[in-house]
Amino acid sequence: MQRTAPAICLLLFLAACSTAIPASPALIASPQETLPLIRTATLPPALSATPPPIAPALRAPSPTPESSHRPHYELRLALDYARHLAGVDETITYTNRTAGTLNELVLAVEPRLWPGTFILTDLKVDGKPANADFSGERMSLKLAQPLAAGGSVSLLIGYELQIPSKNQRYQFGYSAYQTNLLDWYPFVVPNIPGKGWVLHSPAPVGEHLVYESADFDVFLKLSDPSNPPVVAAGAPGAAEGEWMHYRLLGARGFSLSASDHFLVSTAEAGGVSVTSYYFDGHRAAGTQAAKVAAEAVWFFSRKFAPYPYETLSIVESSSEDGMEADGLFFMGGHFYDTYNGTQENYLTALSVHETAHQWWYGLVGSDQALEPWLDEALATYSERLFYEANYPDHVNWWWYFRIRRFNPLGAVNGSIYDNGSFRTYTNATYFVGAYWLEDLRVRIGDDVFFATLSDYASRNAYQIASAETFFAILNQHTGVDYSDIVNQYFK
Repeated sequence: MQRTAPAICLLLFLAACSTAIPASPALIASPQETLPLIRTATLPPALSATPPPIAPALRAPSPTPESSHRPHYELRLALDYARHLAGVDETITYTNRTAGTLNELVLAVEPRLWPGTFILTDLKVDGKPANADFSGERMSLKLAQPLAAGGSVSLLIGYELQIPSKNQRYQFGYSAYQTNLLDWYPFVVPNIPGKGWVLHSPAPVGEHLVYESADFDVFLKLSDPSNPPVVAAGAPGAAEGEWMHYRLLGARGFSLSASDHFLVSTAEAGGVSVTSYYFDGHRAAGTQAAKVAAEAVWFFSRKFAPYPYETLSIVESSSEDGMEADGLFFMGGHFYDTYNGTQENYLTALSVHETAHQWWYGLVGSDQALEPWLDEALATYSERLFYEANYPDHVNWWWYFRIRRFNPLGAVNGSIYDNGSFRTYTNATYFVGAYWLEDLRVRIGDDVFFATLSDYASRNAYQIASAETFFAILNQHTGVDYSDIVNQYFK
């Protein structure tokens, strides 16, 4: 049954007033000319011809037995693209998977970092009105009835978003050419034994949020269906009346971007559809991003674990760098400007890096604030693995261009609070991290190294891993002493 709750009603009222792996035969890039600029309210799930069925080798790992108890988010988003307004009705079904009783829930509300952006209009717990305490982005919700282990609770949150103007650092917000929604809704933060609710403070560098794996049903309605923007999302969409329905399972979050300037190029990897959304003048770069991301999906699916989502979207954005999300990543526009038609450029290398995050962030979660190397060092070194297997003549270039010319220093295992600048943070976490993984690989050998990565991915799928987890799995695969390498690179 369709619900029209207060936040959506208000928005609609306002809108009315105004080893190498050979290329797969399925790995085919489609040039942009074959694809018209799509401006329909029923944007199809794929922008190219219907892809073949996903090969068994590329299917996502089977959900863990407790997957039915993952948090479930249903979001009904009414978006006024032209006026930068949104009304949202959000229902969260949350199951207590801890061993104890919970007297409160803690949610992160990232839009509250921008004053005046998040306006709460309705809050109910199991159908009854409730109140919450806010401190910055932290939302604390006292439960009228304690939530026993294994018990579930339903939250209804209605709110408006007055979407802010986007700056260079953050993806959330609007620019002259697009609106990006990343971390745009309240979500329940992880409750980890011995740590409690995990919600870190933002830092000048890196990402501070930690996410449980969750399931998402997102319904999108555009205020002007006669002239809608093109929407890039982390999952394929299906029209259901006036709503577009996106379903994304086992993900850290749901993100999307809308623009009335997007052009598109597609590629496929074993049935996984990859779509690149880019702006005028960047056709060659946009096509390259789709092609190399599809190659990376194909390669990493065989080296680490099967690709965990149905599709992958690449979104050009006015930002300084790339930014991962589930089934989607953003890429700074200046990387498109400097694309040189070869494999030796930031656009190509970072497209591989952000694709690798679909495993090291999306499939396997971690504490991005305290242990950022678990996703960033692994994603950076995954670039090296990709070049080695697919473009071996460019490996030496990669080592120099991406790593050595910066003369990186620092401890691999520092937190985002240990490095005050972007350069010191990336030098230590990303680049020294690549050195550490290279030296570890040489010490223990390729067979053990790749078996460790594959085992780490599969055994921690849909979970939140830690350095302790990583080393425990490594030690199960080898008895070789690598302690001197750890002492060299870790503080």
